[in-house]
Amino acid sequence: ERLRNAIGAAREPAILVRLAGHEAIWFGIQAAVRHDGTRLWDDVRARIESRLRSAFSFERRRLSQPVSLAEVMAEVHRGPEVVSVDVNRLQVVIGQPQLGKSVWPDKPELLPIVNAKRARRDKDGRWRPAQLLLLHARGLELGEMP
Repeated sequence: ERLRNAIGAAREPAILVRLAGHEAIWFGIQAAVRHDGTRLWDDVRARIESRLRSAFSFERRRLSQPVSLAEVMAEVHRGPEVVSVDVNRLQVVIGQPQLGKSVWPDKPELLPIVNAKRARRDKDGRWRPAQLLLLHARGLELGEMP
């Protein structure tokens, strides 16, 4: 409400402004990682998971910002102990699966980029909010490569 009031007070009166929320789109990552052995795998995995969850969090992402395979790989490689990474899946996942069901769609995909849409009008002329790509809580699977 404070944002709405601040914009209302500062905007040009002749220009109408419409505020809307966002549409969360969840994505997932499956990857295998080879590390140099200087740390235990559990520690390496925890560090990588922390970096990925931070990089793809609500606080760090912009509306309609895509997620690229290169961005995911670069984030994993930020750890000095990481030797290589093989991303096997990068795709949109099911945001609210049925109880006990996987978030992963039946068909695995390795997309070079996962896109998010800007605010837009639907076929009936109604405004749809911009999409925000976020890493799903159950959408990160990291394995260790020998």
